[in-house]
Amino acid sequence: METIQYVPISIIYYALAALTALIVYGIVGSIYIMGLDFYNAVYFTIITIATVVTGI
Repeated sequence: METIQYVPISIIYYALAALTALIVYGIVGSIYIMGLDFYNAVYFTIITIATVVTGI
């Protein structure tokens, strides 16, 4: 039986920071480029990220 390797907590923090930055960048870009309001920009960003991730 294989043992589970230890993952440093800093890697998890970097991944969460990258995901947060991607979401914020998508929201701000949707607001300024496409002219969406905040709630539609959040919806558009989350749906786009979910679609791209599940398509891999």
